[in-house]
Amino acid sequence: TQDFSLYQLIVVQTALAYVLLAGLSPVMGGWKGLWVRREFPIHVARMVLNFLCMIVIVHSFTILSLASIYTMIFAKPFFAVLLAIVFYGEKVGIKRWAAIIAGFSGVLVILRPGFNDAGVDLLWPLAAAVIVAIMFVSARSLKECSPFVLGFYPIVGTCLIGLPFLLSGDH
Repeated sequence: TQDFSLYQLIVVQTALAYVLLAGLSPVMGGWKGLWVRREFPIHVARMVLNFLCMIVIVHSFTILSLASIYTMIFAKPFFAVLLAIVFYGEKVGIKRWAAIIAGFSGVLVILRPGFNDAGVDLLWPLAAAVIVAIMFVSARSLKECSPFVLGFYPIVGTCLIGLPFLLSGDH
């Protein structure tokens, strides 16, 4: 088998994602809002969070099954709602809570607590779910950007942050 470093995976994946995103830019609202100065700190935070998320997910693939990883990531809506309540005072009705609880219950059913030998390793994809929830909720503060720009910064930022690690030869 071929061995690839963590940074090779991250840089290549995000570079390819950028090519696809750039090709879709006309139908995703284009470059409008890319250089809004007051929103830049949020974009930078989302870049760093996306990079961390990529590291956590790639590491998760080395210790857990694909099914376990994606099951834990499906807990993201639960965390996103909690964050939206705390940071934006979001009101969540009974129907939404019921849907969120049903979804989270599905995560628990799939994982079968007590019958899973993954244990503490499940904290890695759970951390990824929390990071993605933070990224999603923080995007709510971005008022002047298109859907293209929402994807642009995390993707390009992750590629640029990973590039020096890749070039240094760190694995």
